[in-house]
Amino acid sequence: GQTNHLAVEGLQTKHANLFYATWISFALTSYIVADLISIDDPSGVLPYHSQPTNQASRSWVLLFIASLVLLSFNLAVGTGEICSGGLLQDTRLCQYTIMGVVFGFFGLL
Repeated sequence: GQTNHLAVEGLQTKHANLFYATWISFALTSYIVADLISIDDPSGVLPYHSQPTNQASRSWVLLFIASLVLLSFNLAVGTGEICSGGLLQDTRLCQYTIMGVVFGFFGLL
Protein backbone atom coordinates (compact mmCIF):
# COMPACT_ATOMS: atom_id res chain seq x y z
CA GLY A 1 0.00 0.00 0.00
CA GLN A 2 0.90 3.63 -0.37
CA THR A 3 2.08 5.43 2.75
CA ASN A 4 2.29 9.16 3.28
CA HIS A 5 5.58 10.54 4.55
CA LEU A 6 5.60 14.07 5.86
CA ALA A 7 9.28 14.95 5.49
CA VAL A 8 11.18 11.68 5.80
CA GLU A 9 11.12 8.63 3.60
CA GLY A 10 13.15 5.72 4.89
CA LEU A 11 16.45 7.17 6.04
CA GLN A 12 16.33 10.20 3.76
CA THR A 13 15.01 13.64 4.62
CA LYS A 14 12.96 14.77 1.64
CA HIS A 15 11.91 18.21 2.87
CA ALA A 16 14.48 19.60 5.31
CA ASN A 17 12.57 22.81 6.07
CA LEU A 18 9.44 20.87 6.96
CA PHE A 19 11.48 18.36 8.99
CA TYR A 20 13.17 21.01 11.14
CA ALA A 21 10.04 23.14 11.42
CA THR A 22 8.16 20.12 12.76
CA TRP A 23 10.77 19.52 15.48
CA ILE A 24 10.89 23.22 16.39
CA SER A 25 7.11 23.40 16.64
CA PHE A 26 7.13 20.26 18.79
CA ALA A 27 9.68 21.87 21.13
CA LEU A 28 7.64 25.06 21.40
CA THR A 29 4.43 23.12 21.97
CA SER A 30 6.17 21.09 24.68
CA TYR A 31 7.20 24.32 26.39
CA ILE A 32 3.65 25.65 26.30
CA VAL A 33 2.19 22.37 27.59
CA ALA A 34 4.78 22.25 30.39
CA ASP A 35 3.96 25.83 31.31
CA LEU A 36 0.22 25.10 31.37
CA ILE A 37 0.66 21.94 33.44
CA SER A 38 2.88 23.62 36.01
CA ILE A 39 1.16 27.00 36.24
CA ASP A 40 0.46 28.31 39.74
CA ASP A 41 -2.65 30.32 38.82
CA PRO A 42 -4.69 28.39 36.23
CA SER A 43 -7.38 31.07 36.11
CA GLY A 44 -4.85 33.71 35.06
CA VAL A 45 -6.42 36.48 37.14
CA LEU A 46 -3.32 37.47 39.11
CA PRO A 47 -1.32 40.37 37.68
CA TYR A 48 1.92 39.34 36.03
CA HIS A 49 4.20 41.06 38.55
CA SER A 50 2.58 39.30 41.54
CA GLN A 51 2.58 35.79 40.10
CA PRO A 52 5.08 33.38 41.60
CA THR A 53 7.42 31.79 39.09
CA ASN A 54 7.04 28.15 38.19
CA GLN A 55 10.40 27.63 36.51
CA ALA A 56 11.43 24.61 38.60
CA SER A 57 8.22 22.67 38.05
CA ARG A 58 8.14 23.67 34.37
CA SER A 59 11.69 22.34 33.98
CA TRP A 60 10.68 19.01 35.49
CA VAL A 61 7.72 18.71 33.14
CA LEU A 62 9.95 19.58 30.16
CA LEU A 63 12.46 16.94 31.28
CA PHE A 64 9.63 14.40 31.50
CA ILE A 65 8.37 15.24 28.01
CA ALA A 66 11.89 15.15 26.50
CA SER A 67 12.65 11.83 28.23
CA LEU A 68 9.40 10.35 26.99
CA VAL A 69 10.18 11.40 23.42
CA LEU A 70 13.75 10.08 23.70
CA LEU A 71 12.56 6.76 25.08
CA SER A 72 9.79 6.25 22.52
CA PHE A 73 11.90 7.35 19.54
CA ASN A 74 14.78 5.03 20.43
CA LEU A 75 12.44 2.13 21.13
CA ALA A 76 10.76 2.66 17.76
CA VAL A 77 14.06 2.83 15.88
CA GLY A 78 15.75 0.03 17.82
CA THR A 79 12.91 -2.43 17.42
CA GLY A 80 11.74 -1.25 14.00
CA GLU A 81 12.68 -2.38 10.53
CA ILE A 82 15.65 -0.01 10.37
CA CYS A 83 17.66 -1.89 13.00
CA SER A 84 16.12 -5.33 12.60
CA GLY A 85 17.25 -5.69 8.99
CA GLY A 86 20.73 -6.77 8.04
CA LEU A 87 21.74 -3.42 6.53
CA LEU A 88 22.08 -1.23 9.64
CA GLN A 89 21.89 -3.81 12.42
CA ASP A 90 25.57 -3.57 13.42
CA THR A 91 26.00 0.19 12.96
CA ARG A 92 26.44 2.85 15.60
CA LEU A 93 22.92 4.12 14.97
CA CYS A 94 21.36 0.91 16.21
CA GLN A 95 23.88 0.46 19.01
CA TYR A 96 23.17 3.95 20.37
CA THR A 97 19.43 3.30 20.56
CA ILE A 98 20.08 1.20 23.68
CA MET A 99 21.81 4.18 25.29
CA GLY A 100 18.90 6.42 24.28
CA VAL A 101 16.41 4.05 25.88
CA VAL A 102 18.44 3.98 29.11
CA PHE A 103 18.76 7.78 29.24
CA GLY A 104 15.08 8.21 28.44
CA PHE A 105 14.13 5.75 31.20
CA PHE A 106 16.32 7.47 33.80
CA GLY A 107 14.94 10.85 32.77
CA LEU A 108 11.44 9.61 33.55
CA LEU A 109 12.45 8.63 37.08
